Amino acid sequence: MASPVTASAKEPRTYIAIDVGTTNSGYGYTVGATSSDYLIQPGRDRKEPTMLLLKTDKEESLAAFGADAWKKYETRDLDDFYYFDRFKMELQQDSKVHGGMTIKAENAEKHVSLKLLFTRVFEHYHKESKGRICRALGLN
Repeated sequence: MASPVTASAKEPRTYIAIDVGTTNSGYGYTVGATSSDYLIQPGRDRKEPTMLLLKTDKEESLAAFGADAWKKYETRDLDDFYYFDRFKMELQQDSKVHGGMTIKAENAEKHVSLKLLFTRVFEHYHKESKGRICRALGLN
């Protein structure tokens, strides 16, 4: 007796690649790829600056990323935000990268964990890529 085909078996697989660079970051994706299909569609026309603006709330949530973070950094009072730019450079300063590493905000004495910064970058690209893929597939 043949096993029934489930809905998930019919759904195309989606692969997302995220490049967190020192200066710029970006992502690419492919939908319905097989092991021999490496075509990656660009998530953006270009990479965007690896700049983060975090809120000073308890969760230190992302207020803006990339050029948007820079614009907000330039145009507003930053008492309610922590600004980070080229935070990966700190990895070169410390010979032993570890899970408890912290990075100092550019505009405050506040230190946040490196893990939190990378988490916020990944959350940003997850949201961006999911929206773009859904629009491309007509799944708004």
